[in-house]
Amino acid sequence: MSQKGDAYGLQLGPPFSVAAFLLSQALVIAALIVPRSVLTLAHVRLLLFPPVLATTLYLLSSTTRLGTLVDYVTGCALVFSLFSFSNLVLLRDAQAEIRPRHLPAPISHYGLFHRSWWAATLQLNVRGVGWTDQVANLPPISPHQASESRSAFVCSRLARLLISLLVLDATQLYYINKSFGIRADLLTWERVLHTVLLGTITYCLIRSMHSFVAMLAVASGWSAPAEWPELFGPLAESYTIRRFWSRTWHQYNQKFFVSHAKFIARKVLRFPPGTTRSSITQLLVAFTMSGLLHMGGDYMAMRRLDVSYKLFLIQVIPIAVEDWVTNIFSGVLDEKISRALGYVWVFAWFVLCVPWFVNGLLEAGMIDHAMVPYSIIRRIWTGEWAVQEVPLSE
Repeated sequence: MSQKGDAYGLQLGPPFSVAAFLLSQALVIAALIVPRSVLTLAHVRLLLFPPVLATTLYLLSSTTRLGTLVDYVTGCALVFSLFSFSNLVLLRDAQAEIRPRHLPAPISHYGLFHRSWWAATLQLNVRGVGWTDQVANLPPISPHQASESRSAFVCSRLARLLISLLVLDATQLYYINKSFGIRADLLTWERVLHTVLLGTITYCLIRSMHSFVAMLAVASGWSAPAEWPELFGPLAESYTIRRFWSRTWHQYNQKFFVSHAKFIARKVLRFPPGTTRSSITQLLVAFTMSGLLHMGGDYMAMRRLDVSYKLFLIQVIPIAVEDWVTNIFSGVLDEKISRALGYVWVFAWFVLCVPWFVNGLLEAGMIDHAMVPYSIIRRIWTGEWAVQEVPLSE
């Protein structure tokens, strides 16, 4: 951890309260499982949402004392949980609407034990795999994984976790010894390289966390291997920015993005489905929520609100342009040529917009330090395990 990021984090606020976090999660579970004959949905919303909101805001003002990166991830997770509560309780009645597809009746028809299992699983199964609220464009389960044993699945995810950590190890040996920001004075190839490295770091971090949780869930018997499809879709699908975000990137947030976007566009503004007004409004709501989610990380880690939102909110513009161009020139170009141009366009766009995000994180000391504290590559190269912020040649 850089001295800047570590010292900054220690000055931010009170220590993170595990008790307050557990209280907020208990309130969420209570809102989901309490029988509607005991408390109506309106009463659940009125009584439980204010303390969940207050507890979340309090936790965002704290710090884990584990550094800016951990604070950032924790802040994002707290806002994620709040948005999930809004989706499951404020916008709908999850008890009546959401259940595993194999259950013949709503979960409200079952006892406390089954409702508690349902609520816990609903919180963990963020993509709704195998449930009535499963997200769209979920990568399919391969026949091999569908029949894979628990031990084989755990071993395969352990291998993925180790590979992700090894790639992080390789990338960090570059960026902790370089001026990693994406500045105007960088050569074009350096700007491209730094953008690719940031994408690789983000991909490996998320993939390693997903692999770890999947290992625990399957090894413990909580879920089956078939309930853990690939986290990311094929890169080949990313020939438009819309498809990158909706098909290639992880869909962890899709459930509450879609529900809130449709609620605003159709019920608040009453735009007819399928219209341009409805589409643009849903894009704005979804990416605004994405910005707000990451602003939770910004605030907890840096006490700033101006770092992450720009990257996400600006995505609406190129997607709207894509839709307009597609409507006008559809069928004019050969499909292969169109896709090739699309790949160039998507890559160029991210090379252009990523600096707005990464430079703010650098200012807070979030990605100028080792994410993997002990380096296998450095051990092979120099005989030392610990990562040091000096060039390998020294």
